[in-house]
Amino acid sequence: MAQKIMGIEMTGRNILIAVAFMVATYIAIRLVGTFAIVLTTGLLGFVVSAVVGFLLFAAYMRGR
Repeated sequence: MAQKIMGIEMTGRNILIAVAFMVATYIAIRLVGTFAIVLTTGLLGFVVSAVVGFLLFAAYMRGR
């Protein structure tokens, strides 16, 4: 019987799935970080901020 950690059997297949989730999470975090840097710097950052601000204002006014 395989050893259990937090109720999950640590078989070879489950370890590979866990590693795959870790790698996917790392890649997702890096992508989100990259997009955050691109969308918040320079002229593009100003335009994105203005559009988001306008959309939030429009949603607020519509909700009133």
